[in-house]
Amino acid sequence: MQKKSYKRQIQAQNTKERIKDCAIELFQEKGYYNTTVEEIAERAKSSIGGFYYHFKSKDEIMIFSMQVLDNKYTEFFNKILTDPKFSHLNAIEKIKAVMIYIVKQICSGGQEFARVSYSYFIRDEETRIMMVNHERKYFKIMEYLINKGKEEDLIQDNLAAKDVLDYITILIRGIVVDWCVNRNSYNIEVMCSSIIDLFLFGILKNKEQ
Repeated sequence: MQKKSYKRQIQAQNTKERIKDCAIELFQEKGYYNTTVEEIAERAKSSIGGFYYHFKSKDEIMIFSMQVLDNKYTEFFNKILTDPKFSHLNAIEKIKAVMIYIVKQICSGGQEFARVSYSYFIRDEETRIMMVNHERKYFKIMEYLINKGKEEDLIQDNLAAKDVLDYITILIRGIVVDWCVNRNSYNIEVMCSSIIDLFLFGILKNKEQ
């Protein structure tokens, strides 16, 4: 009985993720406002009732997408900590790797989805509060890496870990918003890497590192 219940939970989660993935595909193809719930359900091979079982509206797909992204950040973070190919990186270099990964993941849904998502997060108070909650996985990951940077004596003593976290968060959001404003007119990874390098150099304790 318990196995059947677990199997149903997995199937429901897979269906929810499929609906989310199909919705993002359609947002990229047609735009967020031109995509209907009916079209999402059809693409996901689900009924309208099936869509509304998992999501109250198109907007709710954004909230779920954010939760999925946080899980992906955690997976990448764990990989950085355990995969031998990352073992040579110091804390600052790991911060850069995570920042670039986060920006690429946010932008992977396309500029239309990123633009509408940010707009929704700003206007919906409950979601905004969730976004800035420091119990979020994103904040926990960055706090850990910043504190590691402090332990490795890489970050200037006069910079509080909380302030560095705020700067990083603002920088990531700024990069994504600018990419949206410029309608995906440049390589996000190349631009992101250059901007992050400048920022991280600015917080280094010993500039020659």
